[in-house]
Amino acid sequence: MVSSDEVFLLVRDLAMSRPVKADTVAAATRVPLKENAEQSNKYFRIYEGAAPPDSILSRVEARVPAAGVGKDGMVILDLREGASCVGKSEVLARYGRDAVFQPASPNAPPEAPEYLVYKIEGSSISFGFSRQGQKGLTSVVLDSIGA
Repeated sequence: MVSSDEVFLLVRDLAMSRPVKADTVAAATRVPLKENAEQSNKYFRIYEGAAPPDSILSRVEARVPAAGVGKDGMVILDLREGASCVGKSEVLARYGRDAVFQPASPNAPPEAPEYLVYKIEGSSISFGFSRQGQKGLTSVVLDSIGA
């Protein structure tokens, strides 16, 4: 089980590394990333990677802006089930109670998370929590695209 401090330090390091770059995200997460040419487009290059079994992460995605797009990109971290002990109370204690609660869409599959969303310095950080059995944090989205 990983401490909440380790998760929050990773989030802080990634949030401070703007604009998003695949090599920076790979180094911070220790997850090798490869471009997904099918998902990439003229605005963003999509890089993905599956984390090794000993990682708190299961999957990492970096959306790297193309030159001239004017956005800083997005990082999506999926946490391995059972690896995180970070609960909503820890997120609220660390980032404050001014989070916006974003429930999953009524049409979303049951495994779709609900989020605590924070607007911080022109970006948003969304902490995803399962609506099902898994306790604790399941994903983090650092968004400098649509914030």
